[in-house]
Amino acid sequence: MTIVDSLKNILHVGKKESVLGIDVGTSAIKIVQLHQSSDGPVLDTYGSLALGPQVEEKKIAIGESVPITVSLIKKSLSYLMRESKTTATVFGFSLPFRSSYVKQITVPQMSDESLREVIDIEANKHIPVPLQDVTFEWFPVPELFSDIEENQLTTVGGRDTPLLEKKNTDTRTLVLSVVENTTLNLYKSIASELQMLNPRFEIEIFSALRSTTKETHAPTLIIDIGARTTKFYIVLHSIVFRSFFIDQGGETLTHVIMNSEKIAFQDAELKKREYGLEHPHEELRESMNAIIDNLISEININMQDFESHYHHAIGRVVLTGGGSTLGGLYQKIKENIPVAVEYANPFLYVAHQKNVNDILQKVGPEFSVAIGIAMRMLQK
Repeated sequence: MTIVDSLKNILHVGKKESVLGIDVGTSAIKIVQLHQSSDGPVLDTYGSLALGPQVEEKKIAIGESVPITVSLIKKSLSYLMRESKTTATVFGFSLPFRSSYVKQITVPQMSDESLREVIDIEANKHIPVPLQDVTFEWFPVPELFSDIEENQLTTVGGRDTPLLEKKNTDTRTLVLSVVENTTLNLYKSIASELQMLNPRFEIEIFSALRSTTKETHAPTLIIDIGARTTKFYIVLHSIVFRSFFIDQGGETLTHVIMNSEKIAFQDAELKKREYGLEHPHEELRESMNAIIDNLISEININMQDFESHYHHAIGRVVLTGGGSTLGGLYQKIKENIPVAVEYANPFLYVAHQKNVNDILQKVGPEFSVAIGIAMRMLQK
């Protein structure tokens, strides 16, 4: 089992058998099955299932978050795999970001062999919980910019900014990737119940960046809007420079409608999907837009903080996650941040039948993580 893989492998694939990427969210499960051809990954099948209606103990609506249990996911995933006609025998699970920790750290310059002997001590300085409660891995950040002149400029979004500064030769930078053992053990139990042999696990941030980013000379901000949380990742050349989340997501807007109109969650969810940010009631519309204004404020503050710290402008913003397709959201974000905004299109990186292009492009943001972990499973 490994949580993440070295940077040199993150965008390359190699195995021939069909693999299944599994993304267990708080409100739905998404799966994607791929196989490898000589020209790259090929889509076999995919599917999504809302978890709420699968809970037998009480009525929970589509789009509403549920507690994740082994029995619920076993039942739901079994049904989804059967209905999607999956045939894969190799499986990968993404692990939730809110139960994990990803951070760059600086350590004294030493060989990998020497670092392995002291990594527990170094990691303990940065991991905010006892090491016995987590599983962690580390990998080095390559010296990508060692040959760049300090005064060299790049123009991004109409702004001239210095490229990332040279590394200090007395130190080296690592990425720590940490996951809570309780969460890891939960997913291991799910795989065991489904008799999945040797499943692999990866924190969802790495799955998302694998299927949504492309090589550029400017950092990318990925915004993953889920049901319960919104996650932010700033990446460049597959290196995670910043990652954080806020406890607001698509479900937050549904609750605004639900509480304002005194209606059931399922009815509020339907209205949210119908009207997006253009609800006909002005007061309710303003309340929903105030939440999005807070999201945009977080984007701008963290973009400015990153650019001030690293002296490098963010070149684009990529929207992903099921909540990102809310009507009016893309346009509002586009109008209020100073860089290009686009939707994730993860199916662009896998071969598929042309007659489903429009469908896959529309649902693509919802499947970014599932495709990313499936691509991981195709790697050598």
